[in-house]
Amino acid sequence: MDSKVLLITGGAKRIGVEIAKKFHDEGFKVILSFQSSSAEATEAASRLNKLRKNSAVAKKINLSDLDSLNLFFRECQETFGPLTCLINNASVFAPTDLKNISATEIKRTFDINLIAPILLSKNMASQKEKSSIINILDIFSVKPLANYFSYTISKAGLRMATKALAKELGPNIRVNGVSPGIIIYPEDDINKKFMSVDAVQGLPLEKKGEPSDIASACYFLAESAPFITGEIVTVDGGQSLS
Repeated sequence: MDSKVLLITGGAKRIGVEIAKKFHDEGFKVILSFQSSSAEATEAASRLNKLRKNSAVAKKINLSDLDSLNLFFRECQETFGPLTCLINNASVFAPTDLKNISATEIKRTFDINLIAPILLSKNMASQKEKSSIINILDIFSVKPLANYFSYTISKAGLRMATKALAKELGPNIRVNGVSPGIIIYPEDDINKKFMSVDAVQGLPLEKKGEPSDIASACYFLAESAPFITGEIVTVDGGQSLS
């Protein structure tokens, strides 16, 4: 198990750090990438290294700097050896007003949410070893979320990219997606809307999910589903049924 290595983007906090913890608990060495959350990423890696020496590292990367991704990937390989699993978790989640949206804003969202995961997946293919890629999507990759124009379109693109990559990268690499529902939202108006008591009680399971639910789904796809590829696992308490 010590030879297995996870690279997770956006691994400093929230769902990302919970996924990192789950894989680390199962014996993986983990690379937590971050852009601006240096303190959180360093602290998370430190906690994991206290549990198992030299088993975690935090690495800074600006995913919108697409030309830097090949070098970043090679540095990750040099850290612990070939990667066993890549989880594309980092994303831009920001409200966008279509009337005022700029080309720069659209490009940044698409670069981070869609293009960077594709380029990192391409690097995984260069290893020519059995491995797994998991893309973190959103239930709103199927139906649009009002006032989040760029985000929902980029996630819809990543959903299709997941299926296309599964075709392209088999048989050595399996590619799947996890699509969260009510788990964690930023502290803003959308959080108040989707985390309200009425919204949660309206779900078939009548509760919001936990980051650990997403982590468990990711680990299942990575380690317990050798004949599953090109699938999207929805983890939303039944929210998408309505």
